[in-house]
Amino acid sequence: MMRILGLAREPGDKRTGTFTKRHRIAVGRLDHRAFFTGWKHGGENISHVLKQRARELPAPIQMCDALSHEERLRFHQEHSKPLMKGLQEWMEAQLAEHKRNRTPAWAKPSPIS
Repeated sequence: MMRILGLAREPGDKRTGTFTKRHRIAVGRLDHRAFFTGWKHGGENISHVLKQRARELPAPIQMCDALSHEERLRFHQEHSKPLMKGLQEWMEAQLAEHKRNRTPAWAKPSPIS
């Protein structure tokens, strides 16, 4: 979980969604992740990062998901739908057989508020 320190729309911005994008920054043995939450898309965020990058460094390798909305939907329907159907059948069987995960005493909510 991350805390959002500040989030204000720029005047005239008509966008309604909020996005969190993760950028992987790898240099030699260093490997970092930067998270951006806001109304900007990944390409806008990486532009901001690249403006702060030393100009003498070689061009970065950039990768992105170039699939359209329809292509992503078809991909998930083909690959995720069978997995989700199997999970649903398993959960329905668990409910039908009255099986449940009994929470151990140490995992129950604390009475302290």
